[in-house]
Amino acid sequence: MPFPLIKLLVLGLKQVSKPVVNYAKGKAKTSTWIRMCFIKSAQLYHKYDVRLLRKFMGKERANIKPLNDEVAVELGAEMLGEALVFGLGAGLVYFEYSRQSANREEKEDDAEQNFNELTEKVLDMGLHIEKQDAQIRELTRLVYAYSPDKTVETTKGKGG
Repeated sequence: MPFPLIKLLVLGLKQVSKPVVNYAKGKAKTSTWIRMCFIKSAQLYHKYDVRLLRKFMGKERANIKPLNDEVAVELGAEMLGEALVFGLGAGLVYFEYSRQSANREEKEDDAEQNFNELTEKVLDMGLHIEKQDAQIRELTRLVYAYSPDKTVETTKGKGG
């Protein structure tokens, strides 16, 4: 796929994931289980994100303030949307890989079948040539046997 088409596909996936994220945000307001999942995953993400940032900046480890619940729910829903985009993208890559593998296997099978058919034809032609050679030798022998002057020579005797 050309690069602009990939960008367009990713943009389309992000647009498709927005209604899912909005639905998840709405469900998080009514469902305590979904809300807690979003909060826990967002808090964990925030904790490791801040730790990693501080490590790269060379700052000491200090207590990391947790996000408030509303921001955590928002971040959790966004993470769900990104996971959805990533999952769909990975699924498309896997689908394309499987399709290309199947095409390649089909081409290899066709090539092998072609090779086997050609090999069989060559063997059949070899047998046919041997049969014709035997018939030619027999006919040459018969011609020589019935020739009144016995001067007929075989083609193999002349080297040709």
